[in-house]
Formats: sequence, C-alpha cells, structure tokens
Amino acid sequence: MKTFSFNELLTDIKFMENVCPIDIIDVGAQVLDYEKHIYHPLTESLSTTIIGFEPVNTENAQPEDANVNCRIFPYVIGDGKEKTFIETENSALSSIHKPNEELRK
Repeated sequence: MKTFSFNELLTDIKFMENVCPIDIIDVGAQVLDYEKHIYHPLTESLSTTIIGFEPVNTENAQPEDANVNCRIFPYVIGDGKEKTFIETENSALSSIHKPNEELRK
C-alpha cells in the first residue's frame, strides 16, 4: 500500500474531487504569519468546510480570504476535566501539557 503525506493529498486535485465535500475539524488551528493557511489548497478549488479551535492569537485566526468557508473559535478542546492552558513564548507550542524542556534542546 502506498502512503502519502497530507500535503501530497492536498495537491492531488483529481483525488480530492472524488472525496468532496470535505468537512475538517482542526484543534490547534493557528494561522502562521509566514505561510498561507494550511487548508488553502482545499478551500481554493474544492467544497470544504473547516471548523477550527485555537485559543492563542485569535485576532489573526480567520483566513484572510473571505471566500473560505472557515470558522475558528477561541476555545481549548480537552477531555472535560478542568485543566490549565499553558501559553508559551512560541504560541504554536502552547498546550494543556507542560512543555518538555529536554525535548526542545
């Protein structure tokens, strides 16, 4: 069985047309300043709905393209138990889990 990366599938429009419409739930849906939204290839040409949850940097959370069917909500998704959300200097690494300092070295 051949395997594909997510990005390879996104760029295979013929494949994607066969699985449309696509509904995506994205937990940790931060839009990064240095790249287009991760789902841009899908929303550009296919019937795609994206619901995202991103508690950090919410003022920049919505994609700039007004035609994109994407809503980002400023919530942390967890297991229902009370947790502390830890916002880190690199906001993309923020989590309900303590940072692993050894792994970052």
